[in-house]
Amino acid sequence: MSKYAVLDLEMCTVPRKNKRAKRINEIIEIGAVLLDEKFDIIGEFKTYVSPDEGVVDSYIYRLTGISQQDLEGAPSIREALEMLVAWLPEDAVVITWSVSDERQIRKETERKGIEGLCSFLEGFIDCQADFSAKLNTEKIYNLTEALIIADIEYDEDIHDALVDA
Repeated sequence: MSKYAVLDLEMCTVPRKNKRAKRINEIIEIGAVLLDEKFDIIGEFKTYVSPDEGVVDSYIYRLTGISQQDLEGAPSIREALEMLVAWLPEDAVVITWSVSDERQIRKETERKGIEGLCSFLEGFIDCQADFSAKLNTEKIYNLTEALIIADIEYDEDIHDALVDA
């Protein structure tokens, strides 16, 4: 019996040391919903994550509603991922809206020397790519556009990791 874990992340930007440096993000919130084989929600997971270097600036605050104070005392990325892995059933297939969340987890754990916590991403499903394929288009839709096209009512609190999941 397969279960599906729909995963979403919210991130903040790490200030650049110089103008030519590549922009780096850090995860500040992880949200997931667990679905059974009938796609009914059977569980929820949400945690804030304390960034090592990133700062919640006014843009991120307006976008997500997450403040720097919300992250005080939050678990580190290692602790948050350990909590997520402990919550996930072994047979769960992870679904993300795009490859960006999967890449963020892999890049951030690699950059921070965190090993052994990404195996849950093996075989993940990129729902955004599947959505475009179903519409037989190369256009990449954002989540809001896809919900409108699919005539799905959605919570206006978009950019909350649990709501988005």
